[in-house]
Amino acid sequence: MMRISTIFRSRYRHHAIGRKAERSAKKFLIKRGFLILETNWTSKFGEIDIIAADCGTLVIVEVKCRHESIRDAFSPSDAIDDEKIRRLHALAAEYLASAPRRIAMMDVRFDAILMQYKAQLIPPRIQFKIEHEKSSFEYER
Repeated sequence: MMRISTIFRSRYRHHAIGRKAERSAKKFLIKRGFLILETNWTSKFGEIDIIAADCGTLVIVEVKCRHESIRDAFSPSDAIDDEKIRRLHALAAEYLASAPRRIAMMDVRFDAILMQYKAQLIPPRIQFKIEHEKSSFEYER
């Protein structure tokens, strides 16, 4: 039986890697000319990882990260299912309703940042492989 402290450490490590992945995704987008408007925007429907602008288009970015050892069995893109897409549509609609007019009038695109990581013990660090899927799924207003 797994001890509670082990479960807690495992969950904490999972969240810490997720936060690091989102920071890496943000840096990745900035290097490619995106303007980051919001990170971790939350509402009653959930959370949008990154909201950015790219050449006059509002971009809703979902970041998914998996350890490289499970890439064949379960890729990061598998985690963006129909339910997640519906939730992101609801989040986008809510964000646009509360956004300033100049942002609310922009075209909207949904991108996915799919990341695989491997941990290195000496020196301790996490390395990410990043794949950017533009227009990962459609959005109708």
